[in-house]
Amino acid sequence: MVHLLNYILTQGMKQRHWDIFADITGIRIILSPTLTFKKCLALGINDHVEEIKQLSDNASKEYIIEIALNKMMDEWTGVKFQLLPYNDQDIYISTITDTEFQMLDDHILLTRQLSSSSFKGIFEEPLTKWEEDLRLSKDVINEWNEFQKTWLYLKPIFDNPDIKEQLHVENKKLSLVERIWKRIMKITLNKPWVMKTCPDKQLLDQLINGNIQLMKVQKALE
Repeated sequence: MVHLLNYILTQGMKQRHWDIFADITGIRIILSPTLTFKKCLALGINDHVEEIKQLSDNASKEYIIEIALNKMMDEWTGVKFQLLPYNDQDIYISTITDTEFQMLDDHILLTRQLSSSSFKGIFEEPLTKWEEDLRLSKDVINEWNEFQKTWLYLKPIFDNPDIKEQLHVENKKLSLVERIWKRIMKITLNKPWVMKTCPDKQLLDQLINGNIQLMKVQKALE
């Protein structure tokens, strides 16, 4: 009886597991605050210890996945871009720490491992979505960093009136890119949380296109 009670009390045993148990045995257990072990025994669950053990084992493995997924999401809840003004109220330099970027890589790896588990079951869809968000965020941050680095290099050069005049076409391109950058910064100021801002395909496309234009401007200086 002790083993049976332990199986029933396994963390992760949810109503969905008892629904499976009902499909197998015909005994329907409805989880509620008034449900007791004595009531379960009265329904005859002691005749199905092996079935409950199997469901309990599955539930505990699913629970590990659930806890790991929730923990990752919780760890990103308060992570924000660090935003520093750059000589202009509409331009900011944004960063995340090396630790946070490493956490991004670690979570991509962990999510992939969880997704390969045969017990992912009900968590397959949220795991897939979470991995997509992590990978998209990493791509966005990489493009973002490249954008900032190139822009910071080009900006003081094109602040020179002579350069502006000599390379007026490139200066126009830089100005267009800068307007896009200001729009991105405005959004980021209002929504600085990394996992609310970065999983955005449109943002990634804007940064990629911006980097292409910045590369063209940089090439003109060579």
